[in-house]
Amino acid sequence: MTKIKNILKPLILLIFLTGLIFVSFFGCSLFSKKYEKKEVTEYKINVKGKKLFSIDNVSGSIKISRNTTDSLLRIKAEVFAYVTKKELNEPLDRIKIKIDSSGNEVSFNSEYYREKKFFHFDVGKSDKINYEISVPSNLDISVDNTSGKVDISDIENNIKLDVINGDINMFNTSGSLNIDMTNGKIKCELDSTKGLNISNINGNITLNLGSTFSGKINANCVNGKVITRDLEFKYSDNSKNTFEGKLGNSDVGVKLETVNGKIYLYKK
Repeated sequence: MTKIKNILKPLILLIFLTGLIFVSFFGCSLFSKKYEKKEVTEYKINVKGKKLFSIDNVSGSIKISRNTTDSLLRIKAEVFAYVTKKELNEPLDRIKIKIDSSGNEVSFNSEYYREKKFFHFDVGKSDKINYEISVPSNLDISVDNTSGKVDISDIENNIKLDVINGDINMFNTSGSLNIDMTNGKIKCELDSTKGLNISNINGNITLNLGSTFSGKINANCVNGKVITRDLEFKYSDNSKNTFEGKLGNSDVGVKLETVNGKIYLYKK
């Protein structure tokens, strides 16, 4: 017993000294209460001669709709950060939006500069940027979002989406659509398309299709099944994990794949 005590004493002292140094080094801000700080910026960009709008975001929602007012690219960025009370009155400089309009592309890149800490005690509170975007019809769209929901409506443009964590909702989009998702649900309400290619690893894919929708559908689930409802296919072939069918007269390709999830094909 005495031998064990002799071993524990220096160990306890070492832990105490380490904790003391840790608190001294990081200061009281490590444990201080955090407050939500919000900054809103609006952008109006002339996109004459541009072919592509791309946005890369780490955390936050992205909403995109058609600009019916003029030919400008309009973007509203809401930046949210969780700061100490002292930082509430200081400029918010740890989140930056980098804009590049050189060449035939307009790109928005969200950059986060975080404090280097070994531990974070603000569970569920993370910096983010929410975007609301109005796009003219002449621009293709490319979206990369690490964590957050993406909603796109009333768009004729070609769209490419790459989302790691978050749901995707598409309403009344008629251009070509390419989606790569890791975790989340994908829902599309469509009357027409120039081509669909949707891939999801963990989550369902739901297509609500109007009576004028036309295309050749090829759907595959690794761990799941394809469910159809109220759609009038010219022909169809449905097995346990795959489905092939044709709606209307178009041969436009509609390719759907999910690893862990189901695929729903419904009439809207």
